[in-house]
Amino acid sequence: MGTVDIYRREAGAVLVLEISGRVDNDGAATLEDVLSHALREGKHHLVLDMGKVTSLNSSGLRVLAGILTHARAAGGDLVIAALTGRVERVFEIIGFAQHFHVTPDAMQGIQKFREGHPPSNDGQ
Repeated sequence: MGTVDIYRREAGAVLVLEISGRVDNDGAATLEDVLSHALREGKHHLVLDMGKVTSLNSSGLRVLAGILTHARAAGGDLVIAALTGRVERVFEIIGFAQHFHVTPDAMQGIQKFREGHPPSNDGQ
């Protein structure tokens, strides 16, 4: 059984969640709870700093896809920052990098929102 830690900080209107550990079945449920709560609070500009995520399974991917849909429906977006190693490879293999805006670090994701350019990657 894996664990995930999530640290929340705000940068103006942008909510940054720093995630570390395993986003497996248990970790995905925790992440979904935190993200759903943020959306209910009206936080629709989200940056997930995933630089310390060691693994991500299908449950975690499902959570990210669902939150992306809800954030965009509310006029916001979800930026994925600091992907590394296996997690980055998973994003590439399944094509998530085409639907999410991915930045090298959280600051660049925050900057996109501050510039007034929601960083949607859906291209449609």
